[in-house]
Order: sequence, then C-alpha cells, then structure tokens
Amino acid sequence: MTKARTLANFDPLASTGTACSFFRRVSSDSVHQNISNGKTAINYGTEIFDTGSDTNSAGVFTAPVTGKYLFTVKTTFGNLRTTHTLIDYWLESYTGASMTQRVRDMTNTERDFSANASDYHTLGFTTLMALTAGDTVVSNLYLTGESGSLDIIGGSTDNLYTYFQGHLVEE
Repeated sequence: MTKARTLANFDPLASTGTACSFFRRVSSDSVHQNISNGKTAINYGTEIFDTGSDTNSAGVFTAPVTGKYLFTVKTTFGNLRTTHTLIDYWLESYTGASMTQRVRDMTNTERDFSANASDYHTLGFTTLMALTAGDTVVSNLYLTGESGSLDIIGGSTDNLYTYFQGHLVEE
C-alpha cells in the first residue's frame, strides 16, 4: 500500500533522493543594475542557500538530474519611466546554446515612477519546468524605450525585493 502524500507529510526529496534547492538574490539595494535596451541577464550575485551547488556566481542554474523543477522569480524595478515602453521578463532554459523553453511576464509602462525614488514596480511569477540533466535556466529581461536608466532593486537578506529560487519536485 502506498502512503498518500499530503502537505503534513510532504517531503519533496523523499521520492528523488537528490538534494536540489537554491535561493539567490541581487547583491544589495545599493548595487543597482542599470539596464539598457535589449536583452539583459539578471545577476543574482548573492547566494542565500544552494543545497546542491547548482548555481554559478551570477545565479544561472544547472539541472543536476532530469526532472521537474519549480522556480519563482521576482524583480523590483526603480526609476521606471513612461519612456520605457515595454519590460518583458522571462525564465529561459537551454540545452547547450539552444533555448528550449521560455516562461514570461511583461508589462507596458503607463506611469512615470521616476519622480519618487521609493516608488517601485514589481514583476514575478512561479513556474514548473521539465529539464534534462545539464540544462541551464537563466532569468532575463528585455527592455524597450529609454536606455540605461532602469534600475533593478536588490533589497537586503531580511528585506528581499529581487530574487530567484527553485527546487527539484520530481525526478
């Protein structure tokens, strides 16, 4: 007889035996990433934890085993202006140099947020991705409109604004 898996007894590693979870954030609130037009990889330079050592210093994740992975990304933008016409925000998975999946969120800028330094705009989502061992996952953003003045706000360890986290849910 198979024991039913409920929230009370759920252990995501019980069926896989592979420890794989990570949580990374943008370095700090004082280190803003100035974003230019076009595609930019978001640099999650600070590791909160990485149980399988599966992310590099920029926060790019490499799947240690074939399976299903749950990812959450959240990014807070500062100095957002109406001249930034579109922010397209996504997670992409790659097998070698070939992109295999893209999950995205986007926003059209309808309001000028630049007049108040503490007036931010946040995008984020959670997604499940099927990956093959060795596939990589990176968080990117594509900006159109005014160049060089959009900031990504990091926060601090106890007050996170921008982060990337994930874990293996099924092997």
